[in-house]
Amino acid sequence: MGIRETVKNCFLHISPTYRVVRRIENQVACLESRINAQAEKQEMMFWWGKMHPEESLTQTKKRFFLSLPKAEGPLRQLQLGSNEILKNLKTICQQEDILYWISFGTLLGAVRHKGFIPWDDDIDISFLRQDFERLSQVLKEHPQLKLVPYYHCKGHWHLYKVIFRKFPELFWVDITIWDKIDSSLLGKEKTWCQIQKVREKAYREIDRKAKYFFKEYCSDPVESKDEQAIQEIFRYFRQKLLLGGTPNAIYRSIDSVYLGGETLMPLTEIFPLITLEFEGECYSAPANYEKYLTSVYHYLNFPKEILPGHLDPNGQRLEKIEQLSQKNTSFK
Repeated sequence: MGIRETVKNCFLHISPTYRVVRRIENQVACLESRINAQAEKQEMMFWWGKMHPEESLTQTKKRFFLSLPKAEGPLRQLQLGSNEILKNLKTICQQEDILYWISFGTLLGAVRHKGFIPWDDDIDISFLRQDFERLSQVLKEHPQLKLVPYYHCKGHWHLYKVIFRKFPELFWVDITIWDKIDSSLLGKEKTWCQIQKVREKAYREIDRKAKYFFKEYCSDPVESKDEQAIQEIFRYFRQKLLLGGTPNAIYRSIDSVYLGGETLMPLTEIFPLITLEFEGECYSAPANYEKYLTSVYHYLNFPKEILPGHLDPNGQRLEKIEQLSQKNTSFK
């Protein structure tokens, strides 16, 4: 018996309150299990009801999701505005021979809906480090687009967004940077643990510097002086992850927001890139997207939430977009 179980048993014998709490916790866990089991049964009944003759369950699910109607109103205008940024980025990458691929919810939308997930409100695109650095140089002189760093002091994340210079708060594309690494030296698990430790140390160091920042950032654009200080810390800690060898995997860089759900990704799951359709355009996408979408998103199951994830709580962003739409304002 482990130490934790021993301590629990001690409390069960000496504390009546603890016994009551544990009994309630067990009852709640049992109830959750029963609710989940019932939900799974109802979902399966739904799919069986949708199935056509000679059709597999996977085919039924793909057909159903593809048939869902697109978003309407201000949310659709938001999607289309951000999509203009994506199309511009694609053109830049083609002209400058910059490698990219659509990722996360945008990849899921391309595979499942051939466009936006009907309730989604953002776009995700990924770059290897060297390609991102080339893109950042190009965007410094771009007349329409701008690359902006964002930071969240309490949430401990850093992220780049590409925005319209004309509408900086309305439309954007989230950028994720990926770094290569050789996981064969330490093994996948130890390599990943080292990456996570370095990530945590970097953000602890940023915390120490944050008291000198211009403000306490909360999903806000970062002032240039503060961004320089943040990047100095990231560069220092990225050096800790240069293990040598021939890279065989990539990971979400320590200067890109990481919210969990991923580990190292073998290069063979990403490259060679393929093309997928998204809102009527073809974009580069990971080679083995099925494995990623299944393991991270369970993408052919019903989603747990059907709500946009980035809208402001007061709805001001959608109101502004609706006003622009009524004026027939160009999003470019």
